Amino acid sequence: MALIVIGVVVLFFTGMAYWMWNAEYAHATALMQVHPLEDLDTVHQQNVILHDVYLLGLIGLFAGLSLRGDLRRRLVAAGAIATVAAVAAQLAVAPL
Repeated sequence: MALIVIGVVVLFFTGMAYWMWNAEYAHATALMQVHPLEDLDTVHQQNVILHDVYLLGLIGLFAGLSLRGDLRRRLVAAGAIATVAAVAAQLAVAPL
């Protein structure tokens, strides 16, 4: 039951918060950016690339959770590090 609650909270902060309030942090954690940040009428390329790294980190994190053994720990760690680093970098370079 606790995992369901955690999952709903995570989905809220990675999706609904982005749509409801367009919060500054939420553009970095949204699973799909349908309103990409623009910088002088062009899409902000650094954010697009870093968002892709964020999504790859999430894929690695969840793929690692489905495995067993030593590979699981390495993949979960690498995915978590990539995810956190990409979110931090997006917030640092975003033209907000």
